[in-house]
Amino acid sequence: MSELAPYGITPSSGRRVWDGTVEIGLEFLDDPSLAAVREVFAGDLDAICVTGADPDDVPPDGPQPTEGDGWRLLHDETGGESYAADVAVSQDEYEALWARSGLAGSLPEVDFGEEIVIRFGATYSGSCPEIRLDDVVVDRAGGTVTADVVVLGGNRDCTADDNPRSYVVAMSRDGLPDVSFTVSPYPDCEWCRIAKVDDLDPVGNGGDAPTTSGDLSERDLAAVLAATAVHRLNVDNSFGGGSPFDRVDVIETIGLTGDDGFIDASIGRPLAAVERAAIAAALAPLPVTFVPASVFEELDPMDDPGGRAIVTLAEPTEVDGQLVVASQLWCGGLCGIGGAHALVPTDDGAWTIGGPVGPQWIS
Repeated sequence: MSELAPYGITPSSGRRVWDGTVEIGLEFLDDPSLAAVREVFAGDLDAICVTGADPDDVPPDGPQPTEGDGWRLLHDETGGESYAADVAVSQDEYEALWARSGLAGSLPEVDFGEEIVIRFGATYSGSCPEIRLDDVVVDRAGGTVTADVVVLGGNRDCTADDNPRSYVVAMSRDGLPDVSFTVSPYPDCEWCRIAKVDDLDPVGNGGDAPTTSGDLSERDLAAVLAATAVHRLNVDNSFGGGSPFDRVDVIETIGLTGDDGFIDASIGRPLAAVERAAIAAALAPLPVTFVPASVFEELDPMDDPGGRAIVTLAEPTEVDGQLVVASQLWCGGLCGIGGAHALVPTDDGAWTIGGPVGPQWIS
């Protein structure tokens, strides 16, 4: 399509083999672009199909808004977990959210008496990185808060790679839906990790005991995951006999638990440095290696005659008012065990394993 270059147009093109038509992909179906196609291909218009974005539907170019109705932008950074939402209603939760997401710089100031913090985890194509948070949409009747993230540049061929971007906003409490409500980075996103907000009271200031990972400080979240790993490996001798393993691989992604009780670590978040350190310290003297979820199926504990286990941990969640963490262990072949347990805070500030919650499995 070099014929259109003098008009400042660089379209995509292809031939439809079923009818011999040439398809020209324009960024915009605006009058100047269509006029250029008509002029250049005047004698062949019957053999051409033109596609592109309707200019009326394309967000105009412009800078990232710093505020909108009921919200203000605190931070905009590539990184964090994509297709996910996180909420903080207190300073401790805010600091934990910032650390878990791996965000850079110091935390912008927030008045939690008047605001809460939301991180919208968006995604963009590496070949089309121009995205923008245009608004935060609050549906009070429907009980939802959703980001309006737009892709700029009109109709383009973009690669399908997933690159995360974090938009952190402060939301006015006055404009929020009544609890319980949900927060999502995209509307009607069935594969997104949404945040459910059941209580807007900060922990320790009229709120209940921690029931979700967003309610935990960075230190407590690390301690909860470490206690879960210890219990799953029987390092604390919970089941008698002690742990039979000589080493352990820990999947370096905190996964999400499905209805069947199994953990999917392909859609989780990376373990923070403080969480890795807490897990390794709690499992000592067992040698601990953190491994990516992408190579999980390539690992085979049976290749290690010394006794090797592979442990996967899930994001803490709330079940019937309890803080619950799922975990699973694979020791090769059909050897495995998994399920969720309640976590209970102790008087000395530590955490201990409570009773099992939901489906438990062993093979």
